[in-house]
Amino acid sequence: MISCLENKFPEIDKLAFLYVNDEFGVSALKAFENRFKGELVIKEAYGKSDTDFRTIVTKVKYSNSKGVYISGYTSSGALLIKQLREADIKIPIFAYFALALPAHLKATGEAANGVYYTATLFDASSSDPIVSKFIESYKKRYGEVPNSFSAFTYDAIYMLKSAIEKYGYTTEGVKKGLSEIKNFSGVLGSSRVQQNRDVIYPLRVVQFDNESFKEICR
Repeated sequence: MISCLENKFPEIDKLAFLYVNDEFGVSALKAFENRFKGELVIKEAYGKSDTDFRTIVTKVKYSNSKGVYISGYTSSGALLIKQLREADIKIPIFAYFALALPAHLKATGEAANGVYYTATLFDASSSDPIVSKFIESYKKRYGEVPNSFSAFTYDAIYMLKSAIEKYGYTTEGVKKGLSEIKNFSGVLGSSRVQQNRDVIYPLRVVQFDNESFKEICR
């Protein structure tokens, strides 16, 4: 995903990275620092339930950032996007895909137009047999179309199933089975598990505009 951004936006060599202040946000910052070839001129944490971002917005506005990435999954991230745009900050905004969920897009309002979101390859309109089967089963049970988080859970369960069938229900058996998954074909695409059991799955960058998403790169 970072390579996708760097190739598509080579002019963005200085970035403000704003992250939710928890283990998820800190790990996202570390991952970005390890991969981004440019400079993170701002690294600022915010709270899960924050609503006033004047301090952060001011820092971004008067920095030499050429873009800003927001890593978060609560409504505070959506409000942060909104307040950046209300401050007339025109540099490109990139955000974690959780902030593209309907509830967060609603909170962001018109400020969401033009925002770039990292996203999985999951597509609820896909004709792929694996994806279609999942979508139809999900709609039948829950009466709505699944989102990326539902797809995550679905693939995770089947990864666990694969590990258990191979090595049993013990902790060590599950760990060994998961660590051997190198080409899991699921609704998120082809995924693999690293030795530390982090799951690597394909991502793309999409841009939101007029109630729809357009793929930019992957």
